[in-house]
Amino acid sequence: MTIWFKACPRCKQGLVVFEKDIYGQHIQCLQCGYMKDVDDENDALAVLAGIERPLDTLPERARPPRSRMVG
Repeated sequence: MTIWFKACPRCKQGLVVFEKDIYGQHIQCLQCGYMKDVDDENDALAVLAGIERPLDTLPERARPPRSRMVG
């Protein structure tokens, strides 16, 4: 488990932990409850730094649904 102090993107003061469980990997703030699924620790650091990843680099499950055109 990795811990970052005062690193929460929501409350700015919370203790954020990087954890792995049966559902995958995620970061969670122990103060306000913020939670975000991530692929690895580098992805977690990008979230904490506020860096957005381009859509084409996101895993398929994290991409927004494609709009369907009715013809």
